[in-house]
Amino acid sequence: MARIVLLLSQPFDRQQAKELLASRYDVVVPQSACLPNEPFDLHIVDGCGLAQNWETLQTRKTTEAPRFLPILLIAPYRTVSRLGHTLWGLIDALIDTPAPVDFFLGRIDLLLGLREASIQLDQREALRKSEAKFRAVFEQAAIGMGRVSFEDARWIDVNDAFCRMLGYSQEELMDMPWPEITHPEDVDLDLIHFREMAAGQLERYSVEKRFIHKQGHPVWARLTLSLARDAEGRPDYEIAAIEDITERKQAEEALESERSRLQAVLDSLPVAVWFADRNGTVVKTSQAVDRVWGTRPLPYDIAQYAEYKGWWADSGEPVTPEDWALARAVLKGEVSTGEVINIQRFDGAFGTILNSACPVKDSEGRIIGGVAVAQDITDRKRAEDALRQLNESLEQRVRERTAELNLKNAELRRRADQLAHLASQLTLAEQRERNRLATVLHDHLQQLLVAAKFGLDEVSYAASDAEIKKAVGEVRQLLDESIVASRSLTVELSPTILHEAGLAAGLEWLARWMKHKHGLTVQVDTRKDAATDREDIRILLFESVRELLFNVVKHSGTDSAKVTLVRSAEFLEITVSDEGAGFDPDQAEGQEGKMASGLGLFSIRERLELLGGSLQIESAPGRGSRFVLRAPAARSAREAVLRMEQKKLEAEREEAALEAPDRLAMRVLLVDDHKVLRQSMAARLNREPDIKVVGEAGDGQEAIEKAHQLRPDVVLMDFSMPHMDGVEATQRLHAELPDITIIGLSMYEEADRANAMLEAGAATYVTKSAEFDELLEAIRTAAAQSH
Repeated sequence: MARIVLLLSQPFDRQQAKELLASRYDVVVPQSACLPNEPFDLHIVDGCGLAQNWETLQTRKTTEAPRFLPILLIAPYRTVSRLGHTLWGLIDALIDTPAPVDFFLGRIDLLLGLREASIQLDQREALRKSEAKFRAVFEQAAIGMGRVSFEDARWIDVNDAFCRMLGYSQEELMDMPWPEITHPEDVDLDLIHFREMAAGQLERYSVEKRFIHKQGHPVWARLTLSLARDAEGRPDYEIAAIEDITERKQAEEALESERSRLQAVLDSLPVAVWFADRNGTVVKTSQAVDRVWGTRPLPYDIAQYAEYKGWWADSGEPVTPEDWALARAVLKGEVSTGEVINIQRFDGAFGTILNSACPVKDSEGRIIGGVAVAQDITDRKRAEDALRQLNESLEQRVRERTAELNLKNAELRRRADQLAHLASQLTLAEQRERNRLATVLHDHLQQLLVAAKFGLDEVSYAASDAEIKKAVGEVRQLLDESIVASRSLTVELSPTILHEAGLAAGLEWLARWMKHKHGLTVQVDTRKDAATDREDIRILLFESVRELLFNVVKHSGTDSAKVTLVRSAEFLEITVSDEGAGFDPDQAEGQEGKMASGLGLFSIRERLELLGGSLQIESAPGRGSRFVLRAPAARSAREAVLRMEQKKLEAEREEAALEAPDRLAMRVLLVDDHKVLRQSMAARLNREPDIKVVGEAGDGQEAIEKAHQLRPDVVLMDFSMPHMDGVEATQRLHAELPDITIIGLSMYEEADRANAMLEAGAATYVTKSAEFDELLEAIRTAAAQSH
């Protein structure tokens, strides 16, 4: 019902007009002469009402919708004429009083009819604009869009983006129900939802499925579908927004493939590997985890690390959840290496692991997770425990022998000599075992690893499949990491510099190693004449200093220490001092040096005294510590280091190496004490058209003889060999045959080894673990420069 407001100044006029119109319209008569702040379909005013509401009526006339808001003026014509021309821009009709009732009602119906027509016109205009806007969005959308009929599941219309996505024209798609262009396996994914929406039970849903391109290949898409209803609210059609996600799906499949490949690599490793996110939740492991710990659900936070029972090997204290290296890596960004932990597996058995971990960071240096590696060293630990028990047994025997000597003065010197010999042999035996292990690592394991790299190069060269080449590359990277780990362990077991350059150089190396390994700054002060040719004394002093420096790291609470080495006429004297926490020497000796992790203070003193030396301890709580080690410097008559017999020379001279055709290629002599490595290198070098391996030698002496016989262009000389090492062989060969180019080789990367070879006359120096192309380049460059 139309709403009419009466703004008439005379009460009689208001009452008459209201009675006349109330049966047909909703009539409002304000209490005052002001226009109410409400919407009306028609304003009936007289001259007074128009004057009082002039500005309000003008504002409503220009701002309110719809566009036609009628105002009917009832007034004598003379009154209208006095209002001026501005009146006609505001009023829409005029009734000059008096007027007939029918004329009055007819004019009202006319004005209300015009307003209703205006309203419909505005609605049609709004609908036209809305449809135009929808069509623009529909046609210009970057993603596919379409409308689907519920009756036959056919497309009502589709946009160009959807046509390009599937390769069909609009006409083709309009004639095809959507199930026909859907992958058969995915039709049921949204068929049920489609039927629910057609029944008006579902307003909106999303689904990921595959369409079939016109050319036959699948196209992955994410569909967002909405229900459109008609004017009566009944389901009319379905609106579909279709996004092409094929590239995303392909990327997900590629990522899953990479994850599977990574898992295969992890499962092939002999060590247990854990990957955790930034919260410490373990997200991936290798199969070796079950072998180390046994089957167990993976922890989803650091608190659950408590299920993994461990005790620090050095202190016996339990490992708390936050103490595990993986937890410290993700919480604090710490890098941990080689932590020895005793564990109880989930099946109840006990073992020992070597645990390491490091954080994983993003490009901005933020920690996003961590990785931990555990190596089962249970068998090695048992062997070490057995060796320690043997040492304890030997020390006990020494003490028993010493007590017997106090009772048997007549046998004092003979027994003392026996014990000194035993201590010397014990020290040498320990060192020989270290040397043996280091030799196995260097002369066998590392050489085999390098030979394996050469063999992989052969496989990579012969392989044509890209996946095989990639797999070979991944294995090759693992071999490189194994070589680095083996090389580091070799140096720690038996520092070569101690045996080659003497005790002073060994102590300087030990200072660098303690700084790198434990962050302990060690100041070393040595005299040039402070040396000994006694191997047992040199080894015992070196290991004793290393043990004392370990005690500084573990117990002193300081990050620096000082080591001095001097020599008197008969003795070497080493002082190890620090300004740390200090301790009570009597209490430490009463505990038989339990504060030390290896030899122990008691063992150091006993061995030094048995060899004619001494250990002096000066310390007090809060005052730091000072240890003075004294040992005889003269060579022991009982010490004898046997050299290995020289290998027999090959009976034949390899006459074919001197034939003219081979002279066109660079002639190479391989010198290495590892036969497998020589054969692998020879096979790889002989594949090069400009290189010919004319001979092989197993040590420096054999190399010199072969070089005189074969006159090669290039000699690849190993650094470390029996009988005569690479440095001495290079010096002699360079002096006797200066035209031959010598290239140094070694498993080690230390600069002093490279400098030693270069000073001896080598043209360059290459590590065996380097890329083979680097060795080839070195051979060709060195040979070219020599000519």
